[in-house]
Amino acid sequence: IILFRARDEKLYEQVDQCLSWNYAWDTGKKTKQKYSVTELKKLRMQEESDSSEELYPESDIVPLIPRFVEQTEEKGGAARGTVYHTIMECMDLGTAPEPAQVDAELQRLAAERRITKEDLQVVRPADFQVFLQTPLARRMREAGERGELFREQPFVIGLPGSEFPDADPEETVLVQGIIDAFFYEDGEAVVVDYKTDRVSRAEELVERYHAQLEYYDQALRMLTGKKVKERLIYSFKLGKVIGIWGPQDGQFCGRPCRPSVKWMDLAYCVGVMP
Repeated sequence: IILFRARDEKLYEQVDQCLSWNYAWDTGKKTKQKYSVTELKKLRMQEESDSSEELYPESDIVPLIPRFVEQTEEKGGAARGTVYHTIMECMDLGTAPEPAQVDAELQRLAAERRITKEDLQVVRPADFQVFLQTPLARRMREAGERGELFREQPFVIGLPGSEFPDADPEETVLVQGIIDAFFYEDGEAVVVDYKTDRVSRAEELVERYHAQLEYYDQALRMLTGKKVKERLIYSFKLGKVIGIWGPQDGQFCGRPCRPSVKWMDLAYCVGVMP
């Protein structure tokens, strides 16, 4: 830098320092610092992954569908799952498991704009009638009466980078998710996840979602300080409550248990309850 035909050494040094500065944590720009539970579930299910950034290959371009055409199409599995989760978040668990009462409850949710009239077209009221007859529905209702039921609860926790591929082990990685429901019972927590997947066996759901339930378990223990005594999946397709117990849980809690599911060298016990 020359000012009036003379080089300003001080100014030159300042500019040089600014232009030659290097970010001390450059490796952090190349790794993810935040994951959703859904991402981690898919990551753990992959046999090989070149990098965390390649979890989702770029999808094909979806042509724009006019709104009037889109609204007439039947909702797919993912959209139906969203509707069912909204209903489970807002439904009065004291609803009698009778067709007329369940229909009336669904109409109430539509009238309050919790769901739409179009949503009702993809809902099978009998699915909720079956759920309301389960012991799980009774336990959740009783927990709600005690003020110990929590539905659709978001969370963010920090875990050591050493638990994630390609992350700096000295850094903290954020994990975020939403727990469908959890409740307290005898001072311990029970976590519940609803699934609308079309499956024929409980083991299929365990293979897909046990990692997701483990993160929910970990989040609840970290945020509440309470032990999670049960990790449960309610399958609307099977109409069953499925309990998942891993090697860390020791002996199965005495309920009838199907043979263990083997996944990534870990045995997971599948208990199908009423």
